[in-house]
Amino acid sequence: MDGSGPFLILEQNSGDSMLLQVDDDYWGWGITCQRPSYDYLSVKFYSESSVMMIDYENGLLDACLGLGVSETGLITSGGEAHSNLKIVSSGNYTVICLPAYNEAFSDPRVREAISCAIDTDSAAKIAYGALGITMDAYVSSMAPYRKEYQTNRYDPERARGLLREAGYEDGELELYTVVSSNDSASVTLGELVQAYLDEVGVKLTVESYDFPTAIQLQRNGSVDLCICTFYTMNSDISGCFIQLPEGSYNQAAWLTQLDARLDAKLKEGRYTDSDEAAGQAYDWVQDWLYENMWYLPVVEYNTAFICRDYVDDSGFDNLMHARDIRNLDLLPTESPALS
Repeated sequence: MDGSGPFLILEQNSGDSMLLQVDDDYWGWGITCQRPSYDYLSVKFYSESSVMMIDYENGLLDACLGLGVSETGLITSGGEAHSNLKIVSSGNYTVICLPAYNEAFSDPRVREAISCAIDTDSAAKIAYGALGITMDAYVSSMAPYRKEYQTNRYDPERARGLLREAGYEDGELELYTVVSSNDSASVTLGELVQAYLDEVGVKLTVESYDFPTAIQLQRNGSVDLCICTFYTMNSDISGCFIQLPEGSYNQAAWLTQLDARLDAKLKEGRYTDSDEAAGQAYDWVQDWLYENMWYLPVVEYNTAFICRDYVDDSGFDNLMHARDIRNLDLLPTESPALS
C-alpha cells in the first residue's frame, strides 16, 4: 500500500515510469536502513537489461538494478567509468524438480541417474557467471537451519549404469521441459542440462516460451522435468519449501503426498514455538530431500546493480530491500514539476 514503505508514489505511468518521494515518516529510518540524501526518485522500467545498460552508458540513468548475467560479466571484466558495481544476495535459487507425476521417477535409480548425469557446479558457473553461487544445500544461504551436503553427484558412468539397471537403454528415456525465453541464464541452463542428459542417453526436449507461458506450463504439470526457482522469504526457511506441499501452485514440485512424515515435519518446523524443535524438523526435511533426490539444487543467484560514484554517498544502497524498484534516476532535492 502506498505510504507503508520508504517512498510515496507521486506519479505512475503503468509499465513505463514512476515518480517517488522519500517518506520522512517511514518507520524504518534508523532501524532497517538510513534515510537517503535525496528526496525524489524517478524510476524507469525496462523489459531488457541490455537496453537499460545502454541508457546508463549514455548518461540517462544514475543507477540500474537487476543487471543481467552478460551485463554483469562485461562490467566485472572491463569496468564502467566513475561507477560502482555491487552484487548482493537475492535469496533466490534454481533447482531441477523431478515431478512425482512422471512414472519414470518413481524408480529411485532413475532419480539418482539424473542427479549423477548433471554437473550442477559447472552448470551454475557457465549459466550464471558472476551472479551464480554453486549450491551445497537444499535451501539458500540466507535461510536459518540450513544444512550442507554434497549436492553435486556428477558421475556420468554411474548414471548410465543406473539407467540400464532401471531398464532404459540409450535414447529410451525421453523427457520434456520448458524455459523462459526472457531469461538468458535459464535458456543456457536448459541447454546445458540437455547436453548432460544426452551424454548418458536421456533425450531431453527443451522449448522456450515467454515467461507467463513457461511458468504456466511448469505449474500445471505439462513438463517431465522442471527447472524452476525457489525463494527465501524474509530469511524464513519455510519459504524455501512453500512449493513442496500438495496443492501448492507448482505441481512439478509437489512431494508431501509421497510421505506423510514430510508434510508433518514441514508443518512442525513452521508452527512450533521452539527453535530446537524447528531445527530438528527442518534437519529431517533436508535429510529427506538429500536421500530421496526428487530435486537437484543447481545455483543460488545474486542480483547486481551499478551506480555512479555520487550515488553511493546518497545512501541508495541501504534501500536494496525495496525490491520493486528496478532502475533509478536520482533527482535534485527541489520538488519537480508534475504534469
